[in-house]
Order: sequence, then C-alpha cells, then structure tokens
Amino acid sequence: MLRLSTFGGDVLAVPLTGLLLSNPTAVLPTDSLSAAVGKLQAQFNLAWPLLTKAAGSVVLDFGSAPGGTDASVAITGQSAIIGTSLVDAWVSPAVTADHGVDEHWAEDIIVSAGNVVAGTGFTVYGKSATGTYGKFNIVWAWV
Repeated sequence: MLRLSTFGGDVLAVPLTGLLLSNPTAVLPTDSLSAAVGKLQAQFNLAWPLLTKAAGSVVLDFGSAPGGTDASVAITGQSAIIGTSLVDAWVSPAVTADHGVDEHWAEDIIVSAGNVVAGTGFTVYGKSATGTYGKFNIVWAWV
C-alpha cells in the first residue's frame, strides 16, 4: 500500500498492484516513492481526457457597474449529459472587455455548476460576497 499525503493533511492509500491501466506505468512493490508517484501521475494524465465528456468556456456577466453579487449562465447543447453527470466550473484568468488577468484572480468570485438537465446542459453560477461588475471568463467541464 502506498500512502500519499495531500497539502490538507488527507492521506490517500493506493494499492501498489492491480491498480494500473497499462504495464509500462505499472507500480511495483519495489518502486521507490518518487517512482511510484511518477507512474501514478502518468496514469492520471492518460486517464483524465478519457473521463471528461465535454469541456468549454463561457463568459459570466455580473452586469454593468455597480454590478451585483450573483450571476449565472446556461450551458446548452450538451446532448450526451445525463442527470447524474458531474459538472464543474472555475475562473479562467484571461482578459475580457471589463477585467484584466489580475482582476480575475483578485475578485472574490466563487464559481460553481449545477442544475443539470439531461440531454440539454447545466448552469454555471457565480457569487461575489462584496459585489462585482462586468464579464469574467469561466471554464467548465463535465463527466
């Protein structure tokens, strides 16, 4: 058993055998910790694109100044999405008409995704505790 600790202090226990997707990256009981972690990372990098069903970007608009505390935008055209699909969204720091890259990081925006509608899509939500204005770039994905 390989035990990996995260920054939050959580410990992930990973069996060293029988876990793997391909032989060249098989974690062996004789591997050093760094070799085992490298092999697990390689497998994750290979598997992640296989897990993601769709991804894209959207602009979340809090409106003209003074703006507001809540914004949302519908992601449609996702014909393969099902009711139990997992959706996620996050801020993507890129220049918009209203904000520079630094402002994407500095604003207190919390982004989430939900309200999945099978065969259609989902909604991306933005929340700012202190209020903000304008457009922010958001990236989304679902599995």
